[in-house]
Amino acid sequence: MCTKEPSTLLDFASDAIAVFKSSAPTVKVTELESPKTSPQVKALLVAFSAAPAGYHEELVAYVEGPTAYFIAVITSESAATLAKYRLDFLDFVSKFIPMEWR
Repeated sequence: MCTKEPSTLLDFASDAIAVFKSSAPTVKVTELESPKTSPQVKALLVAFSAAPAGYHEELVAYVEGPTAYFIAVITSESAATLAKYRLDFLDFVSKFIPMEWR
């Protein structure tokens, strides 16, 4: 049996966000309402914005499957373009079926 490290989705997301913020300390991270997912999957959705020049607007879904964590990202050069494709991204996350890693 494989174990997931860290042990919770929130800890996994927090660690990943901390790594990102180490390279872009001015980025704003906003937790958003998580999309509905299948019963075997949990997801946490955040937005990254206001990063320094050279970075993009992003929606990031941290997803927990039965044996592993996953990160799904949609990125754009503008908030308007990101908003245009937001529903498509949420649809993708809501239908996410993780592989089982043994």
